[in-house]
Amino acid sequence: MANWSLYESKMNIEGSSTRERQINAIQENILNDFQNSPSYRQTYINGSNNYKEIHVVETQYSFVKNILTKPGDELFAGDILEFDGSKWLCTEVNKSLRVYDIGKVYLCNNTLKLYKNHILYEIPCTIDSNVRLYSMGYEDNKYFSVPDSSIIVRIPNNSITQDIARDQIYNFSGDNYKIVDINKVIENGLIVLKMEYSPKEQQLPNYTIRILNGLEIDLQQSTTLQLDVNVYDNDTLISPTPPLIFSSSDDSLCTVDSNGLVTALDIIDNCTITVSLASDIDISQTININVIEMPQDNLTVDIIGSNSIVKNYTSNYSCVFKNNGIEYADTSIFYLRADDGISPTTLAEIVAQDGNVNTCIVKGNNLGYVRLFVKNISETVVGNGLRIQIKNLF
Repeated sequence: MANWSLYESKMNIEGSSTRERQINAIQENILNDFQNSPSYRQTYINGSNNYKEIHVVETQYSFVKNILTKPGDELFAGDILEFDGSKWLCTEVNKSLRVYDIGKVYLCNNTLKLYKNHILYEIPCTIDSNVRLYSMGYEDNKYFSVPDSSIIVRIPNNSITQDIARDQIYNFSGDNYKIVDINKVIENGLIVLKMEYSPKEQQLPNYTIRILNGLEIDLQQSTTLQLDVNVYDNDTLISPTPPLIFSSSDDSLCTVDSNGLVTALDIIDNCTITVSLASDIDISQTININVIEMPQDNLTVDIIGSNSIVKNYTSNYSCVFKNNGIEYADTSIFYLRADDGISPTTLAEIVAQDGNVNTCIVKGNNLGYVRLFVKNISETVVGNGLRIQIKNLF
């Protein structure tokens, strides 16, 4: 039984048939020597930060390469690859082999600027003229019959490019071309455009970013500021606001999160927050943050009113809350004590008070002295008290 288990494990590794074992052996040999080949390259696919390993095989044309993937990796038509300092469009993939994918890539010799949902995308593309197609043996190519004034443009077929349609105009190297025909089914993963020169210009956005908080602001240490940002296209407000990127010139002094919330960390003269569009278009705006020391709170409350009340009469009192001498809003609670400031009293009573407007009415009941106190509702501020005499009318 133990020997049978070992046999099953061996078959799972090496393959359950002769064909499987041959395939696995080929893959293992390729993997062991993959990086030693002069055709070895590291490539980034579709803007990924993680590279994949490939072999690049030369062809008779410098702008066309054949690609072999590392066993276990996949390649798809429409992928954009970056290697040898250039971007390449994958136009064909053979997935019939069990060991690796084989693909054909074309050098992206231009960029299609696509304006979509208030974002400007720069799509790498290949452009072929009639002369170039003829030199490759395609006088009447498999896409369209191309007159001299036309060009053939190939781009990836994805969620960004899927709305491209006839009669749209795009600019390539200073010249404008209109789409006169389009095909999304000839090549899987690609959109093939037949375009002709157009005297009309491509209408591109003219973006501006405005930070409504201003260009410079003082922010107390350990406090936050929410940036209010608008984006305009030719002075027309874009709503909703396109995706934005926020960055700080020094994260040890001031940080900013992905929603534009700035946090002041250390006292400095200046920290710059930059706001830019999350797209290929190079538009940005800045705001300078001066982080200042946070002042210490000095909370006080003053009672305003007469220091005497005629017996059996009333008098109105109010209070003002201040922080470092500056008035601020708070909710008051008035109360009475005897002249010692501690004991309860019956010489006077509070007959009415409104904590929201910080007023009260005190009635004098018997002759003598009382003290009127006030505090805020959270009891973090308590006044010193006002000494009031209850006296006769004459």
